[in-house]
Amino acid sequence: MYIYILILALAMAGALFLPHKTAKSTIYLASWMFGLALFVGFSDMLGGYDRYIYGELFDELADLRQEGRNVLTAYIFQQYPTELGYAYLNILISYFTANRYIFIFVVTLLIYLLYYINIKRYSSDYRIALLLFLGLLFFFTFTYLRQMIGVGIAGLSFKFIYERKLWKFVIVVLIAASFHNSALILLPVYFIPIKKYGIGAIMLLMILCLLIGVSGASSSLFEAYSSTSGLEERTTQYLEDTSGFRVAYLLEAVFFLWVILANYSKIGKDKQQIVLLNVALAFCAILLLFIRSENGGRLGWYF
Repeated sequence: MYIYILILALAMAGALFLPHKTAKSTIYLASWMFGLALFVGFSDMLGGYDRYIYGELFDELADLRQEGRNVLTAYIFQQYPTELGYAYLNILISYFTANRYIFIFVVTLLIYLLYYINIKRYSSDYRIALLLFLGLLFFFTFTYLRQMIGVGIAGLSFKFIYERKLWKFVIVVLIAASFHNSALILLPVYFIPIKKYGIGAIMLLMILCLLIGVSGASSSLFEAYSSTSGLEERTTQYLEDTSGFRVAYLLEAVFFLWVILANYSKIGKDKQQIVLLNVALAFCAILLLFIRSENGGRLGWYF
């Protein structure tokens, strides 16, 4: 526990005390992301059930390849039949190693490379972006490897929203979905008008999302998602988990809405800033929509 507190404290100190010129220092950002990648990648099998499953699936595939058998018969293709990007990444890595620990390390490096690119591309202050990363996504890079790759790839697509390059946007999102089908939730974002909405309209939307979320009606969105993603079994588990009101989702949404709206007049009017603003507001909306679901908030990671 103490080492995580130390990491967060160091990042907080960087945001508070380092000179402003470090706000866009690629050395600062690269050093942090590489250091975190080493820490996570060398953490043995820390991360729980998911890491063990990914390790076992890779072991079987690597054994098949070394024995000269057809790798397409590996169980990973049955486990993730619609997420072939991840399966083929396993095949690619198996040409260099058959060791599950090296596999986990390589995948972790890929994850952190993607987030480094995204922070560098979209953030105006790497120190604050790093704090947000540590608070929102860092923990999940230990365990949810497929979805973290999907989120990292999906982040590359935001550029094509404000550049109005539909097919490039769709291709990137589909590549992300080949690692975790939940990335498909980003597709409608392209069609959100690139405009800065009034605070009143934003608050009305958030209240509506909260009411829908509390009512449990948002479960129908999961049903629609499962029919397009081929994840009926996983989605059924999500639907069944509506046991209570997720106070953490509400607090998170309220906090970020407060930060955004309190500084609303400072947000620029160029297309990039407006698109990223609307994506951030969509993040809050997702949390409110799925406020009764333990796992629904995971869809918000893409925002």
